[in-house]
Amino acid sequence: MAPGSSIEALSVPRVSGLSAVYFVRCQLIDSTGKILAANTYWESLTGDDIGPPSNDRQFEVKWDRLADMSALNTMPAARVTVSGIYEDVGAETHAHIKITNSTNHIAFFLRAEIAADPDGPEILPIRYDDNYITIFPRETRTVESVYETSLLSGRRPFVRVEGYDVAKQVAPLMESRKN
Repeated sequence: MAPGSSIEALSVPRVSGLSAVYFVRCQLIDSTGKILAANTYWESLTGDDIGPPSNDRQFEVKWDRLADMSALNTMPAARVTVSGIYEDVGAETHAHIKITNSTNHIAFFLRAEIAADPDGPEILPIRYDDNYITIFPRETRTVESVYETSLLSGRRPFVRVEGYDVAKQVAPLMESRKN
């Protein structure tokens, strides 16, 4: 496959006999077993339906039925632990946020954000390599971020993580010992 291109690799049919909402985990893995890309999708046993073509007008869709995702509201809670380190690289700070799901439940739709105070606003602008992630049971993910060091105004960074079924966690980031 050429760089910057795409191909249809597979089609996943709607699966019957599962719970009302289920997760589909897709991973692109190279020949050495390294994960190159990972995505998680949530599907409903009932699909979206826009109805007849007359419902579909430019810039406007009149839905007959939306997929029923209400089962997400009764997911069991997951618990995560959050830690991380940061290092100054020139005028930027690079943060490495480690999030571990310590439960047997999916930690769904987690978002990390870095702030100069535990309850303060998120540092902006900031770049994350991934966000709004889903972590499967007993797994760990690392989220990388980069922001201008001056945005902290000399303070130490904190990371906050919260998800659909995960209560807010706040942790200070520790300075890297690489230097």
